[in-house]
Amino acid sequence: MTDLDITRVRDYLLGLQDRIVTTMQAEDGKPFVSDGWTREPGGRLEGDGLARWWKRATCSSAVAATSAT
Repeated sequence: MTDLDITRVRDYLLGLQDRIVTTMQAEDGKPFVSDGWTREPGGRLEGDGLARWWKRATCSSAVAATSAT
């Protein structure tokens, strides 16, 4: 996958996550908690993501690349 492909996939997944969370918040009225994370380059997984959750559900998006072994 090229850098451009990864960027497009990341943007799509984060946008989808945002639409899901926004819809659920509007229905339920309870806010989600957000937790951004980053994995440093050079490990088996590297990249970043954003987890959002509330009492009854988790909606996570992650963009990670695996290094070839």
